[in-house]
Order: sequence, then structure tokens, then C-alpha cells
Amino acid sequence: MVTLGDKYNCIVWDFDNVLFYNPENRYDDEYLTVDRVTDMDRLPVEFYNRHKNILLTGRGRFQANIIKRILREKGYEFDKYIFFMDNREDYPDYNPHITLFEYYVRYWRFKIKNILLLKMFYEKILVIDDDKIIIDYCKKNEINCIKFDVRTIIR
Repeated sequence: MVTLGDKYNCIVWDFDNVLFYNPENRYDDEYLTVDRVTDMDRLPVEFYNRHKNILLTGRGRFQANIIKRILREKGYEFDKYIFFMDNREDYPDYNPHITLFEYYVRYWRFKIKNILLLKMFYEKILVIDDDKIIIDYCKKNEINCIKFDVRTIIR
């Protein structure tokens, strides 16, 4: 684990497969349990209050209360939570008229837009995500990032 000290003033955390172990890519409420939340000592950097910690997730606002509760139960506190969509009908799992391709294009646009907004607001940010598209975008635009996927850690 890397101790960041004062190198960054904001850490932007992804949820699925960074803070939440989701190898089956399930997004239903019943799957959101505290035992799937990543232990802090498994993270690539130290999670502590000296930085602004922001959760930026593709999960919908309709799951916000469950997600906040299971993260708090594991000791995580965030300064800000940014969720993607408002309704279940905005997701292909719940709406057959939305293709997976459409969803991912909107998801990547949402994530990149918010990373850029945070970069404008905080001078030194670090993005921690498992998504290759997001990591590649950050690297190409000289935004500090760490590719981290909890699925690669033996549980």
C-alpha cells in the first residue's frame, strides 16, 4: 500500500471491483452486502481523512442508501458521492430498449466529465478505477491514476 502524504488533495474512488468485489457483474440490491466490500488494507493507497475522498460510480442513485450503508459499516466515509443514473429503467438490466453499448458510452461520458470537473476544482487528484477506458483516458490527459481491480487479489 502506498502512503500518499500530501501528494494529492482528492482521491476519486470507483465502486465496483475497486471498493466492492463484484466478479459476476451483478447490480441487484440483494447482492450489495458488506462482506463484499474491500478491506482497507487491500487498497492500493491508504484511505484516510487527510484527502477529500469522492466516490464516483456507475451505480444508480436508487442504490445510494444501500451503498453508503455498507461502505460505512466497513469504515469508509466519503466527502462526496456521485452516482450515475436516477432510475432502474436507465440500465440495460432493467430496460431491454437500452443496449449495453449505449449504456457504456453514457457511463464513460459521465465518468470522464466528472473527473474533469473534479480536476478543475481540486488541484491534485488521483483516480482509482478498474476500467481500462477510464485509466487510458486519465493517462492520455495527464491525470494521475491507478488501475486497481480487487478481483485480482486472492480472497
